[in-house]
Amino acid sequence: MIETDHVAADFGTALSHYRAGRLGPAETACRALLAREPAHRDAVNLLAVLCCRAGRLADGAALARRALAIAPDDLQALELLGDALDALKDHAGAADAFLHAAAQKGCRRFHLKAGASLHHAGRFEEAVEQYRAVLASGEATATDITEYGLVLTALARTETAVAAFQAALKVAPREARTWAYLAEQLALLGRTDEAISAWDVVLALRPGDAGAHYDRARQLHLAGRDEAALGGVDRALLLDPAAERAHGLRSAVLWQLGRFEEAAEAASRALALAPGSPTALTNLGNALKDLGRLDEALTAQQRALSRSATAEQRTTVLVNLGLAHQARGEAAAALAALEQAATLSPDQPWPQFNLALARLRGGDLDLGWLGYGWRWRGSGLAKRLAALGRPVWDGRPLDGRLMLVAEQGVGDEIMFAGLVPALFAAGLDVVIECDRRLAPLFARSFPGVTTVARDELPEAPEGVAAACPIGDLPGLLRPDGRPGPWLAPGHLAADRGHRDALRRRYHDGRPLVGLAWRTSNVRSGRQRSIALDRLWSLIDLPVRLVCLQYGDADALAAEAAAAGVDLVVDREIDQRRDLDAFAAQVAAMDAVLTIDNSTAHLAAALGRPTVVMLPVDADWRWFAGRSDSPWYPTVRLIRQPHPDDWDAVIAQAIEMLTSLPGLAGPAEKPEHVSHAVP
Repeated sequence: MIETDHVAADFGTALSHYRAGRLGPAETACRALLAREPAHRDAVNLLAVLCCRAGRLADGAALARRALAIAPDDLQALELLGDALDALKDHAGAADAFLHAAAQKGCRRFHLKAGASLHHAGRFEEAVEQYRAVLASGEATATDITEYGLVLTALARTETAVAAFQAALKVAPREARTWAYLAEQLALLGRTDEAISAWDVVLALRPGDAGAHYDRARQLHLAGRDEAALGGVDRALLLDPAAERAHGLRSAVLWQLGRFEEAAEAASRALALAPGSPTALTNLGNALKDLGRLDEALTAQQRALSRSATAEQRTTVLVNLGLAHQARGEAAAALAALEQAATLSPDQPWPQFNLALARLRGGDLDLGWLGYGWRWRGSGLAKRLAALGRPVWDGRPLDGRLMLVAEQGVGDEIMFAGLVPALFAAGLDVVIECDRRLAPLFARSFPGVTTVARDELPEAPEGVAAACPIGDLPGLLRPDGRPGPWLAPGHLAADRGHRDALRRRYHDGRPLVGLAWRTSNVRSGRQRSIALDRLWSLIDLPVRLVCLQYGDADALAAEAAAAGVDLVVDREIDQRRDLDAFAAQVAAMDAVLTIDNSTAHLAAALGRPTVVMLPVDADWRWFAGRSDSPWYPTVRLIRQPHPDDWDAVIAQAIEMLTSLPGLAGPAEKPEHVSHAVP
């Protein structure tokens, strides 16, 4: 179109009004011009701008399309259309407009806008290409590189995203937002210490950022550093006392620390801020369960389930609901809830592992052992196996040595080590890794097997062909197919000389019965432990009671005296420091009466007659409804008939002890005092 002087003057008037900020007159002039010259592209573009400035985005987009009908490659109209559509949340349409513009003129601005719109539209691969074009231009800013990293996070290209954020921080090292993105991605990679350090930088730059304090505390919690996490979440709450999620995190942290009353209080505060929150309700249920308030706990979990909207929420709550049923002794309901959780999240270790434990507890060994391997997915054990650089053993014959990798606690190591003789009998050359305190005991008990302390081997020893978490042995060897006990009877051997010397020291003519009544496990200790003063009726037995409880000797002697229990406390035995000496002490007993703790496993593994007192919610290792143990032939189990009903258990334990060979019959009893052996 040939523009006349009159048309040019009219457009100039409209443009002058626009540049002077007189938007109304500018629009009036544009519309007057377009009424006479409807194909005046510049006037259409200017009117599109004016409509967008006035908030009439749909009108602006329509005018931009009108301009493009006149000139399909008009960069101004393409950019106007893209901006308007982005503002209207039509990111796919905006992306197409910006891509068209970038194809005409590959400048940084068009590539950036195309990349951002593609990102918002979920077209991540195309977005990556646009950001790479920006990077290739040599004009990329720190913000551009950060945005590129965000697209990579959407594609779960975590390593590459970390590299992008690190590159952005080289350009702008004080950009707190980028440090936060970096922290999140490092956490996903399991680089926990680096992630926490990145959060430290965020807080150095923005010390008053309550959200950053929360995120750092959450990372500490996930890393198992709950004392530090508690300090962090408390700082977040000082800055933002009404942050419901921070109260929820505080509840989870306190629960992990075994501070159940405070955990329930924090969950209640979260609920006051967000009534019906499934996270707060399930946290409250967990705390109430471990406080023994089982009816309230179940109600809280049921309410949480009814409010859960996402699969992730439902999975978490279903697991906690299953555990609440389990604590009440409702095995079928517990199994049903856990099966639902595992079905809902088939790739998540936590529900699968809890389901496996429930199946094992109920005697479903086929599926139970199959699922037990979920315990080490994504855990420190998985990292340990990866660091060894050996394949995980699948039970087949090996051309080389087999390394058993230590895991879980001392009691677990003792129990699973009972399958080592079966490996040795099958001709396998075995290296067994164990807690340093168990090394002398294992070395004596398993001649021909190489025993090493778990903190001494950063790499696999020479000749190792495969590694196996020691807890995998039952599933691989399937001892349930054998008659009799699963483990070699009395598979541990204490130092005989030390055992005999201790027996002579303690012996006063009465049978020796070792006693342990408490565990320090922060989450299950309340359910499994018995107050010593509830065991006062043991003093009427014709036996001499020897303390097998860990703890400070003076405190234990004082506790026994206050409870009126005649108890020998040997100051020379410290099981926390020297398990080999403790094994000799346990082996010196005629029988052992204990709660479920590592002492139960050690006594049983030494072949001592052992009575284990169990809560309603007994650990899976003791299975359900049994008074014997397939692991250990010398163990007898006594179970609570109802939660916290230890009196019935103790009465049955006394009856069972008196029926053991060598413990029945009268014996002269000295005055009831607590003895501290020097």
